[in-house]
Amino acid sequence: MPDFIHNTDSKNLVDTPIKASWRRYQRDRHRGEVVTGPIIQITDYGLIVDLESDVHGIVHLNDIRAGSRGEEHLAEFYIGLVIDTVILSIEPERERVSLGIKQLPGK
Repeated sequence: MPDFIHNTDSKNLVDTPIKASWRRYQRDRHRGEVVTGPIIQITDYGLIVDLESDVHGIVHLNDIRAGSRGEEHLAEFYIGLVIDTVILSIEPERERVSLGIKQLPGK
């Protein structure tokens, strides 16, 4: 049998287009960078924002507004609304981008 069939080391597995998108996003974007995208989902824990093909980020309730509870502010957001956010962290291995609104410059 060929070696690749027995190899379970994830570093040697063929990349999927989604994994490649996440790695590219991490390479091209950085913590603290302001990014813009439409809200694609509103959940109990925050806003899901479409950043680019196959890459979505989340604005947690605690990162919407300073000094108040996030649930109070979800009512002002809607699906399709394009918002500015700042990148708090990028974790491609977990397919996670954490975003913030209250951390935007001037907020």
